[in-house]
Amino acid sequence: MGNLECPNCHKPAIPAWRKMTIGPMTSAICRGCGGKVSVPWSAMWTLIPFLAAILIEPYFKSDALSVVLWVAGAMVMGLLYHFFVPLIARR
Repeated sequence: MGNLECPNCHKPAIPAWRKMTIGPMTSAICRGCGGKVSVPWSAMWTLIPFLAAILIEPYFKSDALSVVLWVAGAMVMGLLYHFFVPLIARR
C-alpha cells in the first residue's frame, strides 16, 4: 500500500499503516509538511462489525467458529476503517 494524501499539503505523505493506528483523540505527523492529521469521531462506527462478533460469539459452541468470527469481525472493521474513514487536518 502506498502513502495516503495529507489533508494539509495534499501530498502522499501519510503511510497507510499509520492511519490504522490513529483515532479521533490521537494524531499523526505528516512527513511532507509536518502538520497534524487525525480521523473524525465518525470513525467509531467502524467498530460495529467487531462488537457484533463479540456479542454473537457466546452463541457458538465451537471454539474454532468463535475465533473465525472474531477474526472476520476484525478484518471487516479494518477494511471499513482503511477505505471509508477520511483523514482530517488537526490544529
